[in-house]
Amino acid sequence: MIIHIASDEKFINSAYWQFNNIGEKENIFYILVQDVDKKLKHVNIEDGMNLVSLNIRNLKILGKSLDKATLVCFHGLDYYSSIVLNNLPRNQKVLWILFGKEVHNNSHLLNTKKNIGEKTYAKFLSKNILDRLKGKYKDYFRGVYYRIRNKTGSPFYEITKAMKRANYCGILYKEEFQLVKEKLNTKIEYIKFSYYPIEKMIGDINSKISGINILLGNSASTTNNHLEAFDMLKKMNLDGRKIITPLSYGDKNYKNEIEKKGKQILKDKFKPLVNFMPLHKYNAYVQNCSIVIMNHYRQQAVGNVLAMLWMGSKVYLDKRNTLYHYLKRIGVNIYEISKDFIPENKEALNSLTVAQQEHNRACLKEEINKEVLLNDLKIAINSVICR
Repeated sequence: MIIHIASDEKFINSAYWQFNNIGEKENIFYILVQDVDKKLKHVNIEDGMNLVSLNIRNLKILGKSLDKATLVCFHGLDYYSSIVLNNLPRNQKVLWILFGKEVHNNSHLLNTKKNIGEKTYAKFLSKNILDRLKGKYKDYFRGVYYRIRNKTGSPFYEITKAMKRANYCGILYKEEFQLVKEKLNTKIEYIKFSYYPIEKMIGDINSKISGINILLGNSASTTNNHLEAFDMLKKMNLDGRKIITPLSYGDKNYKNEIEKKGKQILKDKFKPLVNFMPLHKYNAYVQNCSIVIMNHYRQQAVGNVLAMLWMGSKVYLDKRNTLYHYLKRIGVNIYEISKDFIPENKEALNSLTVAQQEHNRACLKEEINKEVLLNDLKIAINSVICR
C-alpha cells in the first residue's frame, strides 16, 4: 500500500491517475484541508481519497499510524504535511515529490535574495535596519510560538527537517535534484516524476502557435522579475505585439504594482491576465504567443514552459535556472535571456522555424509522453519497494 499526503493542488488528480496505472499496489490519498466540509477548489475526489483537517494533534497521530505503508509519498512539503512526515516511524520509506517553493522560499536553505533582480528587490523587498531587526525578532518569537502552541518547531524548521528525512526526491530532471541534494547535504536519491505527461498538459496535442505575441512570466510573484523584463522589452521593436502577462495568482500588492508599471512602460502593448483560467483554456489563450520570456532565476513555471515549447514557441530562460540546463541537455532549442534577447540580436523576435518546432516536440515526446513517464515511474517505484 502506498500512502499519499497532499493538499488541494491542481496536480493531484494527475498523480492519482499515474500511481494507479503503474501496478497493483493500492494507493490511499490523504488530502490535508482547512475545512473537511468545504468543496475543494482543485482536487476532484476519487476512490481512495480522504480529507484530513489541519489539526496538529491529528496530523501527528496520522504520521505515527502509517507504519504498515510500503511507501509514503508527499506531494510538496508545507508546515502541515511536514508534521506528518516528521512523525512517521523511523524506518518508513519516504518519497518527497518536489514542488519547488519548499526549497526556494526557504531561507534556512538558500539565500532567497539571489532569486530576485536588483530592481525588483529594491522596489518590493529591501528593508531598513529597523525592519531587519524586527524580522529577526519575529523569526525568534515565531519559533517560540510554535513550540508553545503546537509543540513543533517553526514552519521553516519543520519543512527543512522533513526534507532531510526523505529517502527519495521525485522531480522531472536531475539538474534541479542535484541543487536540492547539495543544499540538504543528505543521501537522498533521485526518482524521475512529472505531474503532467504532455498528453495531460495540452488539451489538444496537435495545438500549435498561431500568433506573434509575447508571454511574460507565470504569476504575480517577485521571482518573475517583471521589472527587469520590462527594461529589456522596452528596448525591443514590439510593433504589432502584445505582452501577455499572467498575474491571476500570487501577491495582490505585487500584482497591482506590476499592472501599473507595465502600463507605464509598455503602454497599450501590456496585456495583464488577472482572472484565473483552467489549464486547457489558458493554453488556448496563450496559443497566440510565439515568444515566451520566463525571467526566473530559479526553477519555476516548468509546466508552462514545456507546454509552450510543445506548441512551438521560442522560449527565453535565465541561465541560472536549472530548467534551462535540462532543456539544453535533452537537445531542445532554448535561448538565454541576457545573451539572446537583446536589440543587437536581429533574430530575437523571430519565431522558431517549422523544423525547430518539430525538433523540440520530438525531444519532449521522448522525455515526457505518457508511456515514458509511466514506465519510468513504475521501474522506480518497484525498485524502491523491493529494497
